[in-house]
Amino acid sequence: MGANPYLPVRQWRPCLGFLIVLLFLFFSPILSAASDDSGWHLQKDGTIELEDGWLFVWDELLSLQDARIHSGQAEELSSLAHWENNAPTGSRGVATYYQKLNIDEASVGTPLGLYVPDILTSYRLWIDGELVHQQGTVSDEAASSVPSVMPVIKQIVAEEETIEIMLHIANHHHREGGPMASLRLGAIEDMHHDMLVTFVVEVILFGALMLSAGHHFLIYLLRRKDRENLYFSLFCMILAIRVSVTGQKVLYQMVPDFSWIVGIHLEYLSFYAGAGILLLYLHQMFIDHASHKMTYTLAGITALFSVYVIAAPIRIFSESLAYFQAFTVVLIVYAFFILYQAGRDHVQGAHLTMILFGLFTITIMNDIFYHLRLFDTILLAPFGMLFMIFGQTSILTLRTISAYRKVEELSMKQQAWHRHLEEEVESRTNELEEANKHLKMLSEVDGLTRIPNRRLFDEEIESQLILTRQAIQPMALLMIDVDDYKGYNDFYGHLKGDDCLKTIANHLEETVKTVQGGAIYRYGGEEFAVLLPGVDQEGASVMAEHLRQAIETENIPHEGIHTDHRVTVSIGGAVIQPGQFATSDMLIKTSDQALYQAKGTGKNKVVIEPSVG
Repeated sequence: MGANPYLPVRQWRPCLGFLIVLLFLFFSPILSAASDDSGWHLQKDGTIELEDGWLFVWDELLSLQDARIHSGQAEELSSLAHWENNAPTGSRGVATYYQKLNIDEASVGTPLGLYVPDILTSYRLWIDGELVHQQGTVSDEAASSVPSVMPVIKQIVAEEETIEIMLHIANHHHREGGPMASLRLGAIEDMHHDMLVTFVVEVILFGALMLSAGHHFLIYLLRRKDRENLYFSLFCMILAIRVSVTGQKVLYQMVPDFSWIVGIHLEYLSFYAGAGILLLYLHQMFIDHASHKMTYTLAGITALFSVYVIAAPIRIFSESLAYFQAFTVVLIVYAFFILYQAGRDHVQGAHLTMILFGLFTITIMNDIFYHLRLFDTILLAPFGMLFMIFGQTSILTLRTISAYRKVEELSMKQQAWHRHLEEEVESRTNELEEANKHLKMLSEVDGLTRIPNRRLFDEEIESQLILTRQAIQPMALLMIDVDDYKGYNDFYGHLKGDDCLKTIANHLEETVKTVQGGAIYRYGGEEFAVLLPGVDQEGASVMAEHLRQAIETENIPHEGIHTDHRVTVSIGGAVIQPGQFATSDMLIKTSDQALYQAKGTGKNKVVIEPSVG
């Protein structure tokens, strides 16, 4: 929790070198410059931490004059610290911080920058008696106090060789209160540059984590049995959320009205749930070396902590952090046990995971000690996190590639094994298929018109009747007869008559294709049949008229008749209504009767019976 100090830009080093640097930072605290009686010199001291020399007055919001009076009477803080429940003052209430800082003459009139870190949970900042910034609403009462948190940099232009800094701080909503890190004073350009660098690093880290989460989730969707990709995706997403609400608080800066309450919930929830998801990921990665019962028991405890965060108010659930930090030690020990077991059996990725997890653990412990003010160091968890994520991404990628390679090798062997057999069978199969196709064509396709024949019609009408009864939908049958076809044959000859039937069949077939499921058959001689599943009387009438017009507008000459002198067709049809029982004979008979009616009324007509029988 709290704000990140400014992180210098470093180049990435190999894992071993990075581990050495972390160990050095962990066991060798960095001495920081602090303000003292000799004053502060911009050129000599650069950026300094205002760690000591603060007057601290509990339970009072002093005026500047009163703070000056107390300054000569009260003891100064040896170290700027936040309030905790186990402190003499407790953690909830109000307080005043005051410091008078001496600066060098050259810094007078020069724009300086004062970095103010996270201060829980609201404060007012006074410089030389002037209110320059307010975060949230400071009040003695919890009901009127509004929490808000955001690290800021305020510009100071000193008119004298002293700067008076005063803070009014209130906390009624959190287990901790007061400054979470030291205030810093330095050149304004340097302060903004450092904050920008830190912000950019966190934005890049957030983006890298979200990309990794999306990448591994897509892999999981492609290969569902590899649940380690799912857990790792969730872990990356949770870490991305944590990065966005801690440090420079990227989410708060990008969404100015973002709720402090939601942010604190996300901060704790990401810590608690992330630990459980990481444990499930390690269990899935090295499933043969982990205890199923132990893993899910520990993960269940993290789930209970997470539910507690969701259900309880901040002032209550924030008290659970110390307990969960202690529980985290158990999780770390168990995780190392899994990795040790897997590494001993030389499981792929176990040794690298142990190194990365060790680095990650060291950086987390470093940050915990930083927040507890035990060591004067810098926050390193983002670097450890980045190494952990990239390392695990590499391991998962290698595992996925290895799995695909094995699948490819087996597939190639199987293909080679089948290739010879396929070649042997292929020639005979082709011959058999050609023979079957030819026989099928001879048995089901009319030899002249190349459309389905009467035999296939008799089969299809029975099948369609069954489907129509099951679906409880109508079905239409159209019977089409070429008008005066005998006269056409007598006048033009049988060869021309055959050509005429081919032309008519082609046009009828093209028109029938526009109806889904519709089919045309040569019923016999110059007669054709059309089956229209799902078509009612109105649809049948429309289709029949289209068919009649298609032949009429083709203008096939027919000089063998005395009227119109072109080939036409007459069409009769019948419709089976939904729920009506009818046999194929009944349907054909009713359609034939309608056809005779059409011919009897002058030919080139359409007659559709509304139902069978």
